[in-house]
Order: sequence, then C-alpha cells, then structure tokens
Amino acid sequence: LGIDKRYPSWKAENLRLEHSARLHRYRQLRFAGTDYGGWHYNATGLSPRSVVYSVGLGTDTSWDEAIMAAHGLHVWGFDPTPKAIAYVRNNSRLGDRFHFTPEGLAAREGKLTFTLPTNPEHVSMRAGKLSGMGGAVEVRVNTLENWMARNGHTRLDLLKIDIEGSEYDVLDDWIARRAFPMDQLLIEFHQRFLPPALKRRHRRVLDELASSGWD
Repeated sequence: LGIDKRYPSWKAENLRLEHSARLHRYRQLRFAGTDYGGWHYNATGLSPRSVVYSVGLGTDTSWDEAIMAAHGLHVWGFDPTPKAIAYVRNNSRLGDRFHFTPEGLAAREGKLTFTLPTNPEHVSMRAGKLSGMGGAVEVRVNTLENWMARNGHTRLDLLKIDIEGSEYDVLDDWIARRAFPMDQLLIEFHQRFLPPALKRRHRRVLDELASSGWD
C-alpha cells in the first residue's frame, strides 16, 4: 500500500473487506465513496502528484470523485462497458482531473467478446459469450503497461481493479512476469464466477500473490 506494497487491501465479491492483519497497524485506512461503490484505501503518502488508475467504473464513480477531492490528485479511469461509457461522459462531477479511456484491462492487447447482463438496467459485463445472459458485444482491451506508456507513467501509486472475473487472467500474467508496477493494489475478486473445475484457482492466485510480496 502507500507505505509498503506488501500490505494490500482485498475487496471480496460479497463486499466484505479482508485486510492483512499487519495493515491495521498503520491506521491510515480510509473509506471513500458510496456503500455500493466505495473502497477502503491507504491514504499514506498520497498527494496531488500521485498517479491513480481506477479500472472498472460502472455507474458509480463516487470513490474516484472522493479521492480526487481529498488529495487533489488525478485519476485515470478505464471501462469498456457501454453503460459505463455513457455514465462517465455525462458525469460533470468528475472534472478535468479525471482522464477516461473506454477500454478493458487484459493480459493482451486486442478485442474480446463480453456478455451483457440479463437485466438491461444493470451495467456489469462478463468476459466470453455466455448463455443465459444478455447479448454479446466486442470491446477493446489493453494491458496495464500499454496504458502506462501511453500516459507517460512508470509507476502507479494506487491501482484499483473491479473487472468482473477477468482479474484472474490479468493477475496470472503479472505473477508469471513478476510485474507489479504499483505501490498499492485494490482488487474486487469474483470467485463465484469461476466454474466448479476452477474453484481452486482463487486460492492459488492469492497464494502466488503472497509469494510475490503481496501478503
């Protein structure tokens, strides 16, 4: 996190936050945003010069708005979801310190098929062409490194990820390459989307993150 990247904050799918016991020693955790879209984060060291990436916005940017107001920093937001794109482009509260890219995060640059939610009032898509949901759309995806190069960033102070199950492919890639160009990492895990044969993947990813220094 802000002091030491070894103490991350994990956000579980059921919205119950699970923190490393050592993280609580810093007493720098803050909660920002609404009950639905808010996150805990470590405010230590954040300043107007900090670089924050927020991946997966949906239709609630209350966290992004709050940390920009609290620390005077800029946020780079990413989301390829049609409803999210419309929401961000019509949200005047975000201001000129929010920089939006309508792309999704992936292990490789390109285009991927996503399935829209069954309820048209909902926003979150899931990777792949899935039965029993809404229609399929093809969206642009990119890598974290490409985004950083495009924006002229060599390291992030904070990276927040909420990408509806696609986090496992991305994390596997980072783990394999030992590529973690961030000081603070917040993730919402969606292990309930994993098929029965892959349920153990969630625990393996957590164990490998711990072995990479995110314990």
